[in-house]
Amino acid sequence: MLYMASRRTLPPPCGIIHGAWEANLFVSNVFDKQAALSRFNSDNYDASTRSRIFTNRPRTAGLSLQWKF
Repeated sequence: MLYMASRRTLPPPCGIIHGAWEANLFVSNVFDKQAALSRFNSDNYDASTRSRIFTNRPRTAGLSLQWKF
């Protein structure tokens, strides 16, 4: 069995509310670190020596705006 290192996540998005308006900012993977989430060897006959690695998402940032009416 292969054990992967733990990863820390950041708090939920932060935002402001002003009257009917709401703005939220979010950032994930702030330091743009690549982490191996899972790894396995292929069971395909043609690719039996290949190791597959799934990684996390790259840095993602965004802003959401809402207006309640």
